[in-house]
Amino acid sequence: MAMTVQGTPLEEMLVKARSLLKWAKGLGVPVGRGNWLEISIGKMEKILAEPSMTKRRKLAQKFYNELVDSQHNVSDLSHIIFVYEHIGAQDKEILKDKLTKALGGAQNIRGELATNTQPRDTLFELSVCARFNSMGFFALLCEPNPDVMAYRRKVHVSIECKRVFTNKSIDAQLGEANKQLSEREASQKADLRVICIDITRAFTGGTGHLQGERQEVIDELVLILQKEGSRIMELMDIKKMYAVDAIVLYFQDYIEPTGQDVYSIAAITQSLVVINPLHKRSRRKKAVSVLKRLDPKGEIGLTTKIVSPPRKNK
Repeated sequence: MAMTVQGTPLEEMLVKARSLLKWAKGLGVPVGRGNWLEISIGKMEKILAEPSMTKRRKLAQKFYNELVDSQHNVSDLSHIIFVYEHIGAQDKEILKDKLTKALGGAQNIRGELATNTQPRDTLFELSVCARFNSMGFFALLCEPNPDVMAYRRKVHVSIECKRVFTNKSIDAQLGEANKQLSEREASQKADLRVICIDITRAFTGGTGHLQGERQEVIDELVLILQKEGSRIMELMDIKKMYAVDAIVLYFQDYIEPTGQDVYSIAAITQSLVVINPLHKRSRRKKAVSVLKRLDPKGEIGLTTKIVSPPRKNK
């Protein structure tokens, strides 16, 4: 029976993580200093080194049952493996710099201080670039601005990436991104201008996660995104955000299902594309045509804390 992490056999996850680390080292990213990726690899190696499944289960419980440390760490590992698989051809120095920053963060989300968000901010930029590539765009990381440039069917898209920790900070971050897109020359020349914003921490108590029956949690998440999408559409109107064609809301986290799913953790990445209502119908239609694939209606993978639920005594 295979042990899994986010729907992937642990052995396969370990192989990918080792390849990722080797790739990062080849780019010149400092390794061997115990960054969170190396710690994740170490955990998987210890589990798989145990000769029996019983001992593996115990170590898996120890390493992946600590919600503060392990599950956020597992989520980060899943995101950066996605980056590794989909980031595509990039400027080597820019990629090296961003990977170095992303791997240099705290071991878990609760260790991330409000004044030290750069590592996970950078990981989000890498994730957005990889996601655009995976959806059929040719996306490039940029330095200093915008964060990402994406091309598809001769359409040039300029992208600013933001993460927020409170509902109030969403307004401020959107205002800043709108200013960046309107004032910076590279973005002014783009056909479409987009803000990608990760709202996860604003709706999980800053450091928490969603809990409940799986379908209830998914329904709750859909309502959160729809409600926030409506609010942001109104905000674009109030602030007259003509520089922006669309705002893409991201929720990237995990849930701890209750009830029958008590022994599993489901990882979630879900997004909602909000088209700016201020523009003419032809421009809105163009934005919809280009960006519609970025609204995946939710992607859910399964993480088993224990290989299988314990048998009930008859």
